[in-house]
Amino acid sequence: MSEKYITIALPETTLAHIAQTAQANRRTLEEEIVALLAGLTLDITSPETARRQLQQVSQYPEAALWSLVERHIAPEQEARYYQLSAAPDTLSPAEQAEYTLLLQRLTILMLWRSAALAELSRRGHDTGAYFGQTDR
Repeated sequence: MSEKYITIALPETTLAHIAQTAQANRRTLEEEIVALLAGLTLDITSPETARRQLQQVSQYPEAALWSLVERHIAPEQEARYYQLSAAPDTLSPAEQAEYTLLLQRLTILMLWRSAALAELSRRGHDTGAYFGQTDR
């Protein structure tokens, strides 16, 4: 596999969380960042691939799980979904296909978010805060 090198600026707190997770996983910082990014590469177009990936959510580092919780489709895709869903009976076949694809992507992201929240809760995190509640 070929490699490309990039330079990115990270907030100090984010870098500290990744470094802490790297230490817990007995990896270098670079290895942890690569694992984190690889884990966040989701195929939101294939339900079967998503199903296989979801079975591995318990292996994800906590930073990756929180990132999954906050993941969304692009704002323009979300706006288009709401535009199409406002008048579903008037969609052309092409618009119906577009709507179906967007709905599929939103559904897969919702499943990822749910799986990540469940795993974080299992690990003892207060996931109720995500919903504006506190765990009891």
